[in-house]
Amino acid sequence: MTGRAVGPKPPPETGRPARDLVLSVEGPITDAAVARLCDRLRAVLATGDVAVVTYDVRSIARADATALEALARLQLTARRMGRSVRLCHVSSELHDLLHLAGLSETVPAISEA
Repeated sequence: MTGRAVGPKPPPETGRPARDLVLSVEGPITDAAVARLCDRLRAVLATGDVAVVTYDVRSIARADATALEALARLQLTARRMGRSVRLCHVSSELHDLLHLAGLSETVPAISEA
């Protein structure tokens, strides 16, 4: 059995320059919504012309474990496709929860979109 490292797949070549995209996450986030968010992200990234997706999370009224799971899974989905996710308009409560869970560097926040 041989082992080899498998990294993320590079974005498909479309001939167009890669762009950043801003999407909103509407709250509250339910367990059922997590899979839908990841499916939507996969569809957006499959076009090949998006480099980074910034999620506007200002409408997440309650930062909880489900919101945390959703944001971590979005980043995982993006990384598997060779891209990344970042957050903007992060409440202090969500920022603190990301930091407490050790995800503040995994799912980075920017000051504005």
